[in-house]
Amino acid sequence: MLAHFASVAHLDCTHEEPKPSDGWQLLKTASNFGIKNGYFGTAYWHPEHQQVVITHRATDIKNFGALVTHVKGVFFNNCVNQMSSAGIFANKVVAVLQATERDRKVSFKLFFTDQSLGGWLAQITIFTTEYSEGKGGTFRKKQ
Repeated sequence: MLAHFASVAHLDCTHEEPKPSDGWQLLKTASNFGIKNGYFGTAYWHPEHQQVVITHRATDIKNFGALVTHVKGVFFNNCVNQMSSAGIFANKVVAVLQATERDRKVSFKLFFTDQSLGGWLAQITIFTTEYSEGKGGTFRKKQ
C-alpha cells in the first residue's frame, strides 16, 4: 500500500483524481513549485483503521527546483527549501492528528513514504515531527 501511495504522489492529486485505494481518503496536499523548491506532498487517511500516510513526491525531472533540490540535498547533503516545505506540511498534519486524538480519544497510526528524494524527505520529516516544531519557517527543538 505504501508503494501505491508513493506512485500516486507523482501525480497532481485532487480529491477527485486520482482516486485513492478503497477505504482511503485524500486529506490534504501541499505544494511549492518555486524554482528553488519544487515540493509536492499528500496526506491520506483510512477512517476504518485510523491510519494516515504522508507522501513526499520524489524528483520530478520536469521541475527545475526539484532537480536542484535532489542534487544539492540528497547528493551533497545540504539544507534545501524542500526540507522546510516537507517539514511544515508534515508538522501541520501531525498537529491536527494530535488535536483530534485528544478531542475524540482516538489513536492514529502514521506512516511516511516515497522513494528517492521523497524517501529522503520522509526520513527528515519523521525526525522533524518527533523532535522539532515549525516556527516562522524554521524548526526548533520541541520544548
